[in-house]
Amino acid sequence: MKDDKVKLFNKAILAVLNDFRNGANIDEIRLAYNPGINIRTLQRRLAKLAEESAIIISGNARSTIYKLTTNITDTLPKTTFLENPDLLLT
Repeated sequence: MKDDKVKLFNKAILAVLNDFRNGANIDEIRLAYNPGINIRTLQRRLAKLAEESAIIISGNARSTIYKLTTNITDTLPKTTFLENPDLLLT
């Protein structure tokens, strides 16, 4: 069950990043994904996606940019926390 939720969270984050073709900073991702999510939680999820080679992280500190390694198609659902309250779980 927990693995399914993690996969759902990751897909939602990837869907958000798909909208930012040139990459996004953590605040842009947070606002588009779930404004209530703890920044550290989001950083851990983004780090895990980078570890899995799904995204690229460049820059340091406040200038860090997160970008998809490749543009994805509509295979990922465009799900936000408003549409799926389960995404609020941190």
